[in-house]
Amino acid sequence: MHEASVAADLLKIIRQEIETRRLKRLLKIRQSCGRLSCVSPEALAFNLEVMLKLTELAGASIDIEEIPVHLRCASCSLEFCPSTREALLDPCPKCGELGRQVLSGQDLRLESIEVE
Repeated sequence: MHEASVAADLLKIIRQEIETRRLKRLLKIRQSCGRLSCVSPEALAFNLEVMLKLTELAGASIDIEEIPVHLRCASCSLEFCPSTREALLDPCPKCGELGRQVLSGQDLRLESIEVE
């Protein structure tokens, strides 16, 4: 379960930011998770909650947004969003080609933190 190590890394980054800026208290974590990032938003949220409870950062809310997969066909440039992971392997809905570029959905990003 690599979500635990991702959560630990996020908390390390957040702690460094709080210490550097001499902030008082963490209120909220906003994180984005692309569908292709191989990170489960639910598992990441769970791990963050557990880890936060064990620190001085306890009580902060967690908001994780899942970013859908957005592709562009290499042949006809059609942009589309497959509805399932299995559909990633389907041919382009317009021209039937298999080549594509991933435009979004691979991201794993700490969007922001709210502090006081």
